[in-house]
Amino acid sequence: MDETPTARWIRERDIDLIVAEELRASDAFRTMVLKSLVPPWSEMSVGDIASSIAQVSVDSAGEGAGESDLHWDIRFRTGTRLAVLIENKIDAPLQPQQIERYQTRARKEGNGVVLLLAPTKYDPAGADGHLTYESIHEHLSSRAATESGELAQRLAFRAELIGIAIRRFETGYIHRPDTTVTEFWRRYNALATARSPRLALSVGRRSARSGHIAFRRALPHTFGLGPIPIIHKLSDGNVDLQVARRAGAVDRVQAQMKIPRDVFSIQRAGQSLVIRIEVTPVASMTSFDDSQPQIIEGIEAAHRLMQWWDQGGGEALAAALGTDE
Repeated sequence: MDETPTARWIRERDIDLIVAEELRASDAFRTMVLKSLVPPWSEMSVGDIASSIAQVSVDSAGEGAGESDLHWDIRFRTGTRLAVLIENKIDAPLQPQQIERYQTRARKEGNGVVLLLAPTKYDPAGADGHLTYESIHEHLSSRAATESGELAQRLAFRAELIGIAIRRFETGYIHRPDTTVTEFWRRYNALATARSPRLALSVGRRSARSGHIAFRRALPHTFGLGPIPIIHKLSDGNVDLQVARRAGAVDRVQAQMKIPRDVFSIQRAGQSLVIRIEVTPVASMTSFDDSQPQIIEGIEAAHRLMQWWDQGGGEALAAALGTDE
């Protein structure tokens, strides 16, 4: 059996699709979700359900009501309908009044509840239930151990994906949002977006340790290499175009690629290969105005890497890397 990790990275949408499929296909999973809700819904059983449908990315019911990641619509045999609005979170805190907006929408649904889908340590912040990643991982793993053949492999695969999400949470969770740092990111984003819409950031609320600013939309076409961010590593003074799990290819890529060495360098960064531009470090995120020249320098470096990629650098890098893992 192939022991290669299933995925390098996993996003909330990946979890949404796993949960939606399980809600559509598995009585055992539906039972677990019901049990995670507040009474009286936690006291219901799948035998009480006449029909249900799970949908991903359901639009808001009205102005300012918000958008839930998943919507599970249940019709019980008694004729009662329940709308479960599911908000999925891996590594960003809930936005101000986010649960309240979902509660507003839930009330418009008649019987409606808000369920937080997130790791155990995530604060449920007033939701009507908390379905944890850890419980889903245990549930899928336990079912995989009792099944055989193709179904067992499918369940184990989904469990592994959930495990990757849990590890992402453990390494990237924002415990205490910092208003000063969040404002720093907001102003940084305004400058970056003005330079190019592709340098737009997902700001949210940020912690004091949010010192790596990743442009995840800068390179929409990655030639089969998977997601490749450009990262401004503020205190290190580096702007890196970062290819995960390709550190072993650095020597080969250095030998094969012709790049302007006075501007770029090809280096290892942990297990990643990076195309790097060195810039002036940003010593602190406490004063945006004092750091603005260094910030602009970093944004310009990110833009330069993006242009290099678009003008043939990305295709050349993909060819030099080949398909080796």
